[in-house]
Amino acid sequence: MSMQDAVQPTARRSRGVGFRLFGEHRWVPWLFVLFFIAIFAVLGNFVRLAVGTFTGLVTTNAYERGLAYDDLLEAERLQAERGWTMDLALPELSGPNQTAAVTLHDRNGEPLSGGAVVMMAERMTRYAQQVRLNLHDAGNGVYEAEANFPISGRWMVSILADIDGQRHFETTEIFLITQGVE
Repeated sequence: MSMQDAVQPTARRSRGVGFRLFGEHRWVPWLFVLFFIAIFAVLGNFVRLAVGTFTGLVTTNAYERGLAYDDLLEAERLQAERGWTMDLALPELSGPNQTAAVTLHDRNGEPLSGGAVVMMAERMTRYAQQVRLNLHDAGNGVYEAEANFPISGRWMVSILADIDGQRHFETTEIFLITQGVE
């Protein structure tokens, strides 16, 4: 040791940036690793949910229905040419002792009687609910049946009328409320 070193206090050696980031603070690189592990965990959970929850199937026999789409368009064209009209008188309340009625008229306003009319109402929340009614001919183009919608809410109603081999189909949406609730 030289005399000059003994006289002057030991100067602290300057440490570079690399030492400051990784020397005393060795946990900083692990923050990057933990960040990417968290991102992969979240994305992995999203993939698991996407694959496991919805199959993507909206309808059964989608391919066959797609092939028959031209037939559907032709049936709609023929229905429009016939000019039949369908008036719906559906209940506004859910519950028993309600009547659903359909009135059918031809192009000239004459009532259409002697056919078979089926109504299907579906409510697609929480679990699927369906009400199927076979409406009977009450005369003068009116078809009716007692309807018992078990719960209030939004219902999609589809009606198929078959008169002398000719079909008329309509779909509408109704909203029912429970009796006593305003």
